[in-house]
Amino acid sequence: PPPINQGAAAALTKGVAVPALATQIPTAATQPIQVQIPFQNPIIIWYF
Repeated sequence: PPPINQGAAAALTKGVAVPALATQIPTAATQPIQVQIPFQNPIIIWYF
């Protein structure tokens, strides 16, 4: 999985849900753009 999701999962397990959600907000806006560009790559779609 992408390191962004690993970092968010690690933050949630450490009980820091608020900073994790704060970091997920900007990444959620950039992830769809990253998926649309390499749409021919099935690995990136598999991450989703």
